[in-house]
Amino acid sequence: MRLLLLVLLLSTTPSWAIYVNSLSSHDRKTLSSALAKLDILIRNARTDNRAVTLTFSQLYAPLSTDQRALLDSIRSLDPAQLSIKTPAMNCGPEPNDLVKMPSRKVIISGKDHWLTTLYLPKDASTDLSAMLETMHKQIGKTLYVESGYRSPAYQLYLFTAGVKRRSYNIKETARWIALPGYSEHGCPTMQAVDFINEDGINCNSPAAKFAALPEYAWLKTNAARYNFQLSYPPDSNTGITFEPWHWRHVRKTLK
Repeated sequence: MRLLLLVLLLSTTPSWAIYVNSLSSHDRKTLSSALAKLDILIRNARTDNRAVTLTFSQLYAPLSTDQRALLDSIRSLDPAQLSIKTPAMNCGPEPNDLVKMPSRKVIISGKDHWLTTLYLPKDASTDLSAMLETMHKQIGKTLYVESGYRSPAYQLYLFTAGVKRRSYNIKETARWIALPGYSEHGCPTMQAVDFINEDGINCNSPAAKFAALPEYAWLKTNAARYNFQLSYPPDSNTGITFEPWHWRHVRKTLK
């Protein structure tokens, strides 16, 4: 079965297309059982703020040989095979200057919700603080960061969890969640942040709803002064959907 899976991954025939659009019954069971273990691991890691910095050895520790092999197969996919045109980030190891961002309270569905603690490289954190302070002074509103740095291993967990949520459709998942090694969230030199506003409008909201916010209008006009760029605009040719909440911090040395 594993040999068949690898053949399907490498093939450009209709059989390969069936694989990326719908995992086989065997691989669905394997992925589901792997996620049952990983959900516990991630939940425990989040309690002491370790989830976003997990290594692959830590992620794979509770998994069986078959489960690891399946995750390796997904991890080795080329986004181009999934009609996604994002390049490999090649960002190196975890940065050693990660700054812990304080937890914030927002309102989601009428209820108070505390955002999880996250991390950003020092230069991104400094520019972000200055940008949001200016935003608040000028329009009386602010944004919070819901997602910052993510290790490639944590990104793999998010991707595989997304595959299950999207009926085991890898190709569809890739339009919404980047594969590990291709995510700006794991690249300190082009560090991505996902914003959420005080009323809980975020990446789970319709893009048009976030794009209608005065906070978003302010970002479009002012973010570049703080080294932030919109990663996936409406006219993006990457194959990734419009993400008005997703901005990247471009390190000054790369400009």
